[in-house]
Amino acid sequence: LDQATTNLHIAEGLHLVVHLALTPRGERFVTSIREVTGADGLQVLSNEIFRPGPDGRAVPVAPPSTGLVDRLVWHGFDPTLLHRRQGWWDQPRSRP
Repeated sequence: LDQATTNLHIAEGLHLVVHLALTPRGERFVTSIREVTGADGLQVLSNEIFRPGPDGRAVPVAPPSTGLVDRLVWHGFDPTLLHRRQGWWDQPRSRP
């Protein structure tokens, strides 16, 4: 297949690209998430919806498309997590 056709297949088959990094102790964490939005000839198009925050962990930067949110919710995703500017792990902790 030529590159433009291959890119169309990639854009149809991938919804998200998740970038990971390692801590010095070898633990993985998400640094960036890009939503694949389509293809234009020789380029696969995407929007960065989470980017590295001050500590390198991904934080929301742009809203995902409505179609992606609907698919994620159908699979059990809680969309209120997108409104936490420091990321989903930034939850109030209960005190003992």
